[in-house]
Amino acid sequence: MVIKGDGIGPEVVDLMLNVLKECNMQAEIINCEAGSEQWEKMVLKTSRIFLM
Repeated sequence: MVIKGDGIGPEVVDLMLNVLKECNMQAEIINCEAGSEQWEKMVLKTSRIFLM
């Protein structure tokens, strides 16, 4: 599972995925959304309750 997040997360994760691809890693990559934009979409603009 790949979660890019905010800040330098997307750039670092993209580089890491390139390295894994060059190493011929045989794995399924599942991308998940996270970060402040996702937080606003899922928590602040809905009526869902999240316990952390």
